Order: sequence, then C-alpha cells, then structure tokens
Amino acid sequence: MIKTFFCAGLLIAASWQQARGFALLGPIPGTPAADLSVALPANFGDAWQVNVLGYDAPSFGGEVPGDVFSFGDLGGPKNIGEGYRRNDPVLYYASDGTGGSFAKFFGVQGEAAVDQAFAILNNFFTNRATGVDGYSPNLTEFPFDSQSFNGTAVGLYLTDLKSVTLHLLVEQMGLTEPERYTWTLENRYLPAGGKCPVSENYIVVQRNFSTTDLPLTGPETGTLYSPYVNNILYTYGISEVCTIPGGSFFQWLAVTEPFEVNNPGKTEFTAVAANDYDGLENLGPGGGLEDGGFYTGLTEDDAAGLRYLMTTNNIELEVPATGTELEFTNTAPGALNLLETSDVYSLFQFAQTNPPAVLQAAFPNLEIETVSNYFTIGSNPIVTATLSTPVGSPAGVQVLTVVTNGWTFFPITNFSYTFGNVIYVNFHTNTPVQIQLVQIGQEVGAPAGYLATNVTYTTVIQTNVPSGDYYIIPPGSCGFEIVSNIFPNHLQSIFTNVIAASTNSAGFVGTESIVTYFTNDWLEYFTCTFVTNSPGYYQGVEKLQFIRVSDKNVDPLTDVFFQPLTNTYSMVVWDPTNQQIGPQTFQRIVTAPDFLFKATPEASGPAGVPVVSTVERDIHFEDGQIVPGLSGPGVIDGETTFTYNDIGTVWWNGPFLDTNSYVAGDVSEVNQTTAIPSLLWASYDATTNAPYVYPNNESIQELESQMIIAISPTNLPDGTNGQPYVTTTFKATGGTPSYNWSLAPGSQLPNGLGLFGNTLEGVPNGNNTNAPYDVTIQLMDSSNPTNTILMNYTITIH
Repeated sequence: MIKTFFCAGLLIAASWQQARGFALLGPIPGTPAADLSVALPANFGDAWQVNVLGYDAPSFGGEVPGDVFSFGDLGGPKNIGEGYRRNDPVLYYASDGTGGSFAKFFGVQGEAAVDQAFAILNNFFTNRATGVDGYSPNLTEFPFDSQSFNGTAVGLYLTDLKSVTLHLLVEQMGLTEPERYTWTLENRYLPAGGKCPVSENYIVVQRNFSTTDLPLTGPETGTLYSPYVNNILYTYGISEVCTIPGGSFFQWLAVTEPFEVNNPGKTEFTAVAANDYDGLENLGPGGGLEDGGFYTGLTEDDAAGLRYLMTTNNIELEVPATGTELEFTNTAPGALNLLETSDVYSLFQFAQTNPPAVLQAAFPNLEIETVSNYFTIGSNPIVTATLSTPVGSPAGVQVLTVVTNGWTFFPITNFSYTFGNVIYVNFHTNTPVQIQLVQIGQEVGAPAGYLATNVTYTTVIQTNVPSGDYYIIPPGSCGFEIVSNIFPNHLQSIFTNVIAASTNSAGFVGTESIVTYFTNDWLEYFTCTFVTNSPGYYQGVEKLQFIRVSDKNVDPLTDVFFQPLTNTYSMVVWDPTNQQIGPQTFQRIVTAPDFLFKATPEASGPAGVPVVSTVERDIHFEDGQIVPGLSGPGVIDGETTFTYNDIGTVWWNGPFLDTNSYVAGDVSEVNQTTAIPSLLWASYDATTNAPYVYPNNESIQELESQMIIAISPTNLPDGTNGQPYVTTTFKATGGTPSYNWSLAPGSQLPNGLGLFGNTLEGVPNGNNTNAPYDVTIQLMDSSNPTNTILMNYTITIH
C-alpha cells in the first residue's frame, strides 16, 4: 500500500519579482570517500540520509516508453556551510585515448558535443573580469529555464549528448537537485501502538537555499531555506509504503515528492542540476532534461549555486587538489642568487644549427619544450687566386687576382626550438646595426706610397635579427626580479665592421665582419622547495578553467597521460590567528585527466527491473576535514569517469494497454509496431539542421533514407562450380533513382562471379565445395551520394 500526504496549504506565493534556490551535494552513508581507506566519522552529521527515507536511490528508467530517467544518487543534500566543491583553478578532461571506446562510438562529433558542455562552464567562470563575483546581484544574465526542444528529436525520443554532459558537470562542481530537496524527509517514526500508514509521523526539513530574501508567509520566512527554484514555488506530498515488498526494486519506505504549487498536474524541473526524473513515484511529464530537449546554458539557480561555492567570500577548511605540493620560497637574507644575462643572438644562432643534445651541453639547465627541424641549402664560392705581372709593369711586379668560378651547394639542417625556462630582456627583432666603413687609399697630393685611412659610419635596421638579453632560470628557482643594470640604456646593438682596402694596382677588396655583444642586467632569483600541502582555510578560486587534453596523450589501456602535465597556480589562504589572507603557490603534476570519457554497453538483463542506464559516473569526496557532528565541508577531488552507454538504440516493448495480452494460439501482440526508442544518443539544436545520431555520426536524414529504401531480393541462390550461375538482378524501391550498385569495401564474391551494374552473373570455378561466402552489396542513393545502404547476403557454392 502506498499512501500519499499532501501539504500544499502551507505555502502562499507572494507577488514579487523572483525567487530561487540551489542544493549542495555531499557524501551520505554508503558513499565511498575519495580515499577508500577513510570512513566517514562516527558522528557524521547526516547519518539520517538513508535509502528508506528516499536517499541513495539507484539509477532507473521510467515505466512508460520514452519516459524520464534517473542517474541515481551520488550523495545527498548538505546544509549551508557543509557543501563540497572543486577548488582547483585548472581541470583537465579527455577521452580514453585515440581509438578508445568513446572515440569509436561517438567520433569527432561526439567529442565536439562534450567540448560544448565544457565551453558553457568555461564561459560562466571566465566571462567576467572578476570571475563569478562579477555577475549582477540577482543574476539577471541567466534565464529561469534554459531547456529548449527540437521537434524531430522529441518525436524520435533522442537524448542530447551535450546536455547530459552539462548536467553531470554541474553535479561534479558540487550542486545537486534543488527541486527534489526543497522539502525532504529527516525522519519517519511510528508511535507505540500505532498502525502504518495512518499513525506514521514525519519530520520534514529543507535543503534548498536562496541568495535572495523571500517575502513569504509561512514557517520558512526569514531563513536561508527556499521552496523556490527558478521562480517556481514547490510544495510536497509524502509517499508511504509501510513495508518493502519482497524483490522490490526500490528500498524506500517514505519519500517527499515535490510538485509545483500553481500547476500541481505538471512538475517543472528547470535547473540543469536537476536529475532526469521528478520523484520516486510521480513519474509524470517534466523533470530535468527530457527526450528531445537540450540545454542552451545554465539557469539562474545553477549560476547562483556555482557562484556561492566558488566566490572569494566563501572560505572553507580544505585540502588542495590531489597531486599538488605547496611551493615554499626561501627569501631569507643571504638566500638570494645572482645571475648575469647573456646575449640572445648567440643562443638563437647556436640553436639554429645544433641538435638538442649539443644545445643542452653548450647551455646547461636549458629546458627544451619542443623541437622540430627543417632544411636549407648553403653555398660556398669556388675561388681561384693567381699572381701575374700586368702588361707594361716593371719586372718583378706581381698582382694578386681573385676569380670566383661557380659555387658548391650543400644541405643545412636547421632546428626550431621552444624553450621553457628562458626569460628575455628588452628583446626585439628589428636590430639597429652600425656599419663602420674603413677606406685605405692614396690621398691626393700626398707623397708617393703614403696611404691614408678614412672612417665613416652608417646606421641601418636589420629585420628578423634577434637582439636583447636572456636568462636561463636554474632548476629549483621560483620567483625572480632584476636587481641591477650595469649600463643605463640596455645596449644590445650589433656592430659590424666592414673594412675596405685598395692599392695602386688592380684593386683587391676584402671584407671582414666583427660582431660585438653587450649584456647589462643581473637577475636576482630565489630558491624554493615543495612541501606536502596541509589543510587550510582557502577562498573560492572564483575563476575555473577546463582544458581538453588530446586523445593522443592518453593511454587507452591505463587511462593515464603518456606525458604528465605540470600546472602552477595560486590560492588565497586565510590565517585565522592573525585574521589575514595571502596567496600560496602550488605545483600540481597531473598524471591522468580529472574527467575521463568512456563508453561501454550498459544493460540490466536478462531478468529483473528493466533499467537502461544512460551514463555511469562516480565522484570522490575528500571528507577528512569534516567538522565533528557535521557532514562537511570538503572538496570534490580526483579523477571522475563518465561511462556512456553505447549499447546502441534501445527499444521498449510493453507493457502497454492492448499490446501485451495474448490472443488465440498464444501469439503475443507485442511487436515492432509497439516499440518506442528508449535510448538513442544524438546531438541537435534549435536550427532546422537534422540531428546527428550516434554511432557513426549519422544524421536523421541518412537514417530516414535507410528506412525508406528497400533492396530485393533478400536472399541469393546457391551456385555450382563449372555451371552458369542464375543471373540475379538487384532492385531498389524508395529513395531517389538512379542507384549506384557495387561491392562493399572488403567484400569479395566467389571466384568466377561478378557484379555488373545491378546484375550478378558468371560461372563459379575453383571454389571450395559446399562453402558459404558472405557478400555485402552496397547501394548509393543519387539524392545523397554520401548515404550508403548495405545489404548482407550468403552464397553457397556446391
């Protein structure tokens, strides 16, 4: 027996502009901690959040085809000040490697849909200069409802990949279902001598919070608790079952069921944080993301919850993210180190023609992040020098004659580098060059044999010639400043001396280039060490960034990075002893993605409750800092895996009225005509573009073409070696003629047979006796050349 109590009379909606609420997610009994060896404290504050009161619900599907689906509970609602959050300013996500399960099923289009979900959160956290604190007080930048619908997707019961992912990410940030917890059970008890359900007593609490004052009449006036979500007022009923039937899927005895005060026949769950169902019993319309629906962004209440968690005004006792170490800088007197600059041209010139090993040997401590090479052609002149006596010259006079006779060419390997620990000072590529011209010759009127020297200067600008100073920051340093300038004007000129000489004989001119470098800075740097971080009172990071890691950097076998990532970031810590705040610097070495995307078939057969899971996911609560008697606060940390169900299209068949009974001969009336899709992954929006349906990123138009085109015959006759095969002509109905027929790639006919247009004929020969051959015929519709219809056959040759 299920008894439902209604309490709608407690609330009266007031005439005011807006009201909202959000619910905070945290661990409950049965939720594993981030460290599985650490159990919840014995005096854990929310020990009452157990499954008999409707908590810790499993994932399940609705009882009606195409109905809403519950992802199941990852935790329960936390009281104010006991919430959990991710407080790392940079988080990484990736699929499970090139050729991994997610990429195989969802392809490039599916990964783009996941990127769109992360882009919505990236935009939320970064589109204000001050992060989440930069939005208006009432968050009017966001709508009350961000769900839209695609007509085609609604009719085909499609599930939007981007929108499901966005809901899961909001959950991972620390928000849970606000509508469900506007009212929720804290206790259920039966007085002595009482009889269930008429004598049952219930304690109801609220775990939905508002950042606005609520001018209501009722017991909630003047509190932070809110019966509103996105300006919709909720009340509740209580469903009671007294005892759990044997073999029952649900383990709850009583549960609150929220419903809208002004429209009790339809439950409106608007928040992206809402799970995909509207109660444990009331499986009616509405409730989170619906079939054919998609989210265009966050709602006002989602934004309010995320702002509360991440604002700099929210200081919580926390442990920094897993894999981070606190950077400790030694700034004591005498701990400073001095480093002189060097000329950057010398580094670039040497690096251009030397491989990494030679470069690092010549420049110790240089960190090379990337290197590539390219080739150019060098040349040398073929020079011939001879001494000869010019005609008419006195005996013994010889003149040196230099002749260039062609060139020799040779390949030059050039290298292009990216350096990780180089600091440039006054760097530029347009370099002023001072040319000094020295001319030596016979001065007019001077005695014979007297040579005079004339020096002139010209300044030109050479482009693409690097100039400036650089420092190579040594290992173990963190923090630096320029403390001394040897010269006041940062002189990085390159002086080129061009010396010209001439004689009274047939002139010989030679040139020589002399380059002089100057450095003029000292660098003072600090040494630092990294120590194990400890709990501290940290502000919300306010700004958060999600970064995709290439599939190529993820090992599909171990799900870890081939190349770990190093991230340095700052957090603001509050010292309660002196009431001061200040930054701390952390270094985090990331060896695996914070969010990993996979795909695997998820089904519950062969017997039991027919649950088709959409996504399996986990969460990791770091609960080591729980205040005694409370259930928080804490952080959400560690790697989360989203495993999407790639079972393919799933169809519901019964029980429906007049379709699951039996007629004469025990023939069931359940058939293909009663089947309705229950799970079909897709990507779509509000445009007229056809949705993309997974796998293979096929569009609805392509699927419709496959459904309306029929190929005949459906079977092929057998053949016999040495005898003409029965000529078979393939035909198609539907689609748009003409058709293009061919063998599918990788398919092969028995020896002696051939496909000529749409005709199969020939004389089999040399084939194995009584051997079946699998053949796939391929049809391409001229209306859509990219649409390919495949028909599989088996031919047996005797």
